[in-house]
Amino acid sequence: MPYTGTENQQISFDEGGKITKRYRDAMPELARIAQYFSKASIQSLLNQSGARNQSLFWLR
Repeated sequence: MPYTGTENQQISFDEGGKITKRYRDAMPELARIAQYFSKASIQSLLNQSGARNQSLFWLR
């Protein structure tokens, strides 16, 4: 499925809690579970010609 930048990414607070708990439970104790990006840095990426979305993946 191609990404268009218009995907509905809204989830409920409860569902978000369940998803992040599953992620935390699956990760080793000292694994990175979060990373901070400023609004300006995200906006800088999205301001590039043709930009429609941003994907982040944490793999182990």
